[in-house]
Amino acid sequence: MYLNRCFFEDKVKCPIDFSVIKEVQETDSDLYRRLKDEKDRDIFGKKTFGDIKLWTESVKDGIILLCVLKKLVTDLLKWYHSALIHSGTDRMHNTM
Repeated sequence: MYLNRCFFEDKVKCPIDFSVIKEVQETDSDLYRRLKDEKDRDIFGKKTFGDIKLWTESVKDGIILLCVLKKLVTDLLKWYHSALIHSGTDRMHNTM
C-alpha cells in the first residue's frame, strides 16, 4: 500500500547527512573566507540539526538556508533526481 511504505525507499541512498555537511563545512576555504568578510559575516549563523551544529545563511524575508557547499551539490542533486523518480526541476526545487 502506498501509505505504508517509506517515501524514499532504499533503492537510492542519500549520499549526504548532517555529519558529512559538517565535515565539508569545517574544511571549506571559501566558506571561511566569507565568514571573515565584513559584508558577509552578518548573514551567517549556526543552527543545531539533531546534535550537530552547522553553518546557515540568512537570505531575504527571514529565510535561513543550510550551507551545502559546492563539493556536495552534484551528489545531492543526483540523489533528489533519482529519489523523486526523475521529477521535473520545479518539483525537485520545491522538495529540496
